[in-house]
Amino acid sequence: LKNRYALAVLYFATGGDSSWRGKDNWLDGEVDECDWEFLTCSEGEVTKIEIWQQNNDDTYVGNGLIGTLPIEELTILTELEELGVIRNNKLSGTIDPSISSFTNLRKIY
Repeated sequence: LKNRYALAVLYFATGGDSSWRGKDNWLDGEVDECDWEFLTCSEGEVTKIEIWQQNNDDTYVGNGLIGTLPIEELTILTELEELGVIRNNKLSGTIDPSISSFTNLRKIY
């Protein structure tokens, strides 16, 4: 439930229904969050969030993310290793200093 909460906050803080292009299964109460588009899990824990899309010609497009990242809520995802939300999206603001509490985070892109 804690993972679902953090991911729902991410969804709404970055435009969710109004701006995301792809959002398969996001917030679907019938689907485990590990089966939501853009997520990778290991043993039921989110390890990778990668919210952008690769075109057939190997170029990348954002997924329409706007707003700021809810870093404080994302720290709930204690096993998160990669956060891929910057590439070709329209996020704004600064990265909250609480990002330092991600003990497993290796990569932000």
